[in-house]
Amino acid sequence: MSTVDASMSGTHPAFIVNGKELDRILIGTYEGRVLNGELLSNAYVAPSSDTMLNLAAYARANGKGFHLMSNAEWAMLQMLAVKNGYSPLGNTSFGKSDNDAAADYNGANVNGYPAGDSRAGTIFTGSGPIQYRLDGKFTGISDLVGNQFEPVIGMRLAGNEIQVIPDNDVAQMDADWGATSAAWRAIDAVTGEYIKPTFTGSFANKDYVATTQKSVRMSYNSTEPYTISTGASGWGAYGPYSGMSNKGTTPVSIAAMNVLKKMGLFPMRDALPGNDGIQIGNAANPDLNGIERLMWRGGYFWDAPNQGLYSAHLVYQRAGINNASGRIAYYDA
Repeated sequence: MSTVDASMSGTHPAFIVNGKELDRILIGTYEGRVLNGELLSNAYVAPSSDTMLNLAAYARANGKGFHLMSNAEWAMLQMLAVKNGYSPLGNTSFGKSDNDAAADYNGANVNGYPAGDSRAGTIFTGSGPIQYRLDGKFTGISDLVGNQFEPVIGMRLAGNEIQVIPDNDVAQMDADWGATSAAWRAIDAVTGEYIKPTFTGSFANKDYVATTQKSVRMSYNSTEPYTISTGASGWGAYGPYSGMSNKGTTPVSIAAMNVLKKMGLFPMRDALPGNDGIQIGNAANPDLNGIERLMWRGGYFWDAPNQGLYSAHLVYQRAGINNASGRIAYYDA
């Protein structure tokens, strides 16, 4: 990680599973398509849309080492983009990129409508130009930006507390990332260490008392202690990463901020490509206290320009379907 940010050290958590450092991780080139009960990476097909739980099960059905892409792995790709200057586009405006006024950068719409038509939505996987690939090459990972949401496992908000499955342990075949799993850990706002979550009660209840805990939280336009504020820009809780702040009455330490950065929960740099947004609530219900919210990445084919490689949506629950397509990943188990 020091090759990306000199203040960091060690191996990125995506490459550590059950305490073992990995030589490689394989990421599906294409958004997932479910076929015969398995989540696959196939070119030029309509990506499947299903619940996060079903997609995770379909990924595991491929066998040992296969899993639904994790938040740690997505964050690793973000760091590669920052390091190498990648700035992928994607289907963020009804079949085309919102950064392409001339509609030259578009894919083949699964409904047959032309790019930019309000009836156009999802495009066939990999049908976009090289600008839709992570590294700008046809051998690169496709459609990380826009098209359909991609739920990733291993990160959530419980109440407003940030919780993760440490390293990339969630990639294991028998990993338990259920709502009541004992594997979830919060982040100590002072030391940056993983600690037992403060929020462990019923998700039907309001979360913990802010003055008695020191775990990192994320909230809408908040100045509470140890709380990352998403700011207020554009669409209520939706705002560019540049609007995020660590300016609570007791700020999160540098050590803890580095943990957030390597997990893709705070920008690596002050200036990032695009206007990617993070969404955790809305003006009417800003914090969604008492609700478990899982991570959905990449954005979808409308609501530009908030969608992108750095966008994060923490508003959806386990059973939700919202134009979501999983991505398969693999490690040598």
